[in-house]
Amino acid sequence: NLSSIELGQGTENIVKVVEIDETARKIFKEYERYCISSINLLDAEGLAEMQGRSLEKAMRIALLVAVSIDPISSVINELSASWAVDYVKYYTEQTIEAVRKNLHNSKFAEQRALVLAMLKRAGKFGLTEREMARKSRVFAGLDNKSREMIFKTLVSEQEIALTERAVYSNAAKTRAAWVLIKNED
Repeated sequence: NLSSIELGQGTENIVKVVEIDETARKIFKEYERYCISSINLLDAEGLAEMQGRSLEKAMRIALLVAVSIDPISSVINELSASWAVDYVKYYTEQTIEAVRKNLHNSKFAEQRALVLAMLKRAGKFGLTEREMARKSRVFAGLDNKSREMIFKTLVSEQEIALTERAVYSNAAKTRAAWVLIKNED
């Protein structure tokens, strides 16, 4: 919204309302349903945010298209709405595919998956960092910063938690272990 920007002394700010015709509203409503459905599907991959503002982007682009077609009596019509939705849909899908290809196949993603797999096998008692290093040469080879990044990411995704439990051989001593949250009882 640029209506509050000063255009210079003696220049009046002009606010132009651009209407959306009924056909364009239907196109945006249909695209909104598509976006919500897509968000629900992408949530399982952790990519839901990629589609989050697509409708808003399409509406803004439709506004630009409508004003570029007719700056005097502009209205967002079927042409500008469908073009904008097609444009945003195409480039959002391209971006999602690029993220899938380049981020989910990264070393970090592999290391993250390794930690999750080890903790799943460990069960409700989990594993200490030392135990993970003994079980996996890949994990043992990670520097402290990489380990910390993996743990921080998994904690923020609410996948794992650090728990302290009494050691059976010595009740005064505790064991700090990483566990899968769904395994915690």
